[in-house]
Amino acid sequence: MALEDHFGDVKGKTLAWVGDGNNVLHDLMLGGAKLGMNIRVATPEGYEANEGILETTKKLAAEN
Repeated sequence: MALEDHFGDVKGKTLAWVGDGNNVLHDLMLGGAKLGMNIRVATPEGYEANEGILETTKKLAAEN
């Protein structure tokens, strides 16, 4: 994974996203949560992340 190649262990690091709630954001949310990262997201109103992905991300974050 490129983030781990660059930063080493990413657990506890913060991943920020500013933009539309699209498939790239969804993948970063899920992957970041699995790796124990803190995730901060800012999207325009009406372009939020998918609610189902958000719920899954919250569950993964609680586990990791």
